[in-house]
Formats: sequence, structure tokens, C-alpha cells
Amino acid sequence: MPIGGGSLNTVKQKLTAPAWNQDTDSQEAVREAVDVIDGFHDVPTADVGTNAQVRDVVGNKTDAAVTTVGTTKSLMAYLKGLVSWGGLGITAKDRSLLGSGAFKGFQDYFGDGGTANVAKSAYWTEETVGASPGTVTIVSTTASLPAHLSLYSGADNSDSAKIHSDNKYKISPFESDITTVHLRFRGRITVISAAAAEFTLGLVNTDNTHYAMINSSASGPAYLSKDGTTQQATTAAADIAQNTWYTFEIRWTETAVAFFVNDVLKATHSTYFPLAPCFVTLLARRATVSTNVDIQWVQLWGE
Repeated sequence: MPIGGGSLNTVKQKLTAPAWNQDTDSQEAVREAVDVIDGFHDVPTADVGTNAQVRDVVGNKTDAAVTTVGTTKSLMAYLKGLVSWGGLGITAKDRSLLGSGAFKGFQDYFGDGGTANVAKSAYWTEETVGASPGTVTIVSTTASLPAHLSLYSGADNSDSAKIHSDNKYKISPFESDITTVHLRFRGRITVISAAAAEFTLGLVNTDNTHYAMINSSASGPAYLSKDGTTQQATTAAADIAQNTWYTFEIRWTETAVAFFVNDVLKATHSTYFPLAPCFVTLLARRATVSTNVDIQWVQLWGE
């Protein structure tokens, strides 16, 4: 870090040499300022090279994400640990983001250091319905399957299983500090049967009049949105196969809602889309055929 053609050490030597070492306020202030700067510049034991530590402390991009900053870990690595959950990869478990006293988002990575019991989660409310109610369980990792949450519809007609993030975790792009809402999740539907095995994956308001979701329909999977009065639908039958894992995203702005599958845009609804705050809803329901909705992880955030 050259200063006036020299290093910090050179400047410090000049400031502390007899000819310069005058006890004046200005000289003392300069010495203290250089000491502060050099404290950031040289981190003991972090690098064997003299005056080279700022390269490692700030910008060593090869450092893995860390949760604390030590002298041998870079600030860049620490920042990775803070932000990696939000669309940059999933390393944090069950991390809530709160800003300015307002809800901004959360993540749940089911069965992998995340929520052990959905009913007790800070995020979810669990509901099972029917004569032989559906079930909500955490499935551990096996040789053929990743750890995941499993919503089983139940064995009798009209049985269902659902989790939702409820009113305490409502969000919308119409808030003062949010312009885009993202809902991302990794999941699969084990049995897809039009109007027989039903599922809902998406954002829904309290009275189910505003929503953006991936849903079953009479003709198979569909992207649905509603503005409180009118529903808009786009078929998803060609995009979603049963018993196949996908990464889904619903991206909601003030002017439209967009649906992505494996990061590929599949539909955009700009006429009828939710205009009220919504929360996450995941549901499996048996009309005449049983099914499972399996979810590895869920991310919800606003920016």
C-alpha cells in the first residue's frame, strides 16, 4: 500500500525518527492514523509477506464461507457466509433475515440441520385433514434420496396435508423497501394425476383470493395467479413430470409474476397477479388418487 511513493513502514519510520518526532498534536494525530491504517494492513500470522495482508483479509476469493472472522480468514469469505443463502447457493440453515424491523425472508433446509419437527418450526403451521389424515414428516437422507420434507395426501378421498408460513410471514412487492419477492424451492410431486392427485406450491393470501402458485388442474399442472377477482392460468404439463426433482421459483413484482423451472422462465402473468401480501403454502391433497409433495428446501425473500 504505497503512500507518497513509500510503504506504511517507511512513513512510520519517518514519523518516529528524531527529526520528525515532535510532540505536537498534528504529528501525534498523523502517527495514530497511520497506526490504525497499518492495523488493517498488517494482520499478524495471516500472511508471511510483509505489507501484503490486505490482499488476504479483504479479497482472498478462494476462502470458503465462514461464520466468524479470524486473522487467517478473509472478510470476503465472511461475506460469503452471510449472503450465500440468497440465490448464491445454500450454506446457511434456518436463517431469518430481518431489516428495519420488517420481515424480509427466511430459509428452511429440511432434514439437513434444519427444522427437525415442522409443527414446532418458527416458520410453519401444519395442517392435516381427513378421516385418515395426511402426514407431514422429515425423511432422512438415503442412498437414493436427499433429506426432505414429505407431505403425504392421505389414503382416503379428500384427505390432505399442508404447511404454510401463516400471517406472521406475509410479504409483498408493494412494501416500502421491497420491489421483488422471490420464492424458491426444490421439490417433486410423486404422482401427478389431473383432478385426482392435487398439489399447491406457492404464495397465497389469507382468504385464498390473491395467489401465485404451481398447482394441479383439470388438465394437469398449471401456473396460476389471481388478483383478488380474476384468475390467470398457463399450462405446465410439459414442464413438470411426476417423481422428478425440480428447482422452482416464483418471482413477484409490482407489475407481474413470473414462474421458473430449473432457472428457465416458463410463464409470465402481467394481467392478473396478487395485489395483497401472501405467505408460502405447500399442500398435497387426494381427490381420488394419493400423492406426495416432497420438498428439500424453501427460500423466501424480498429485495
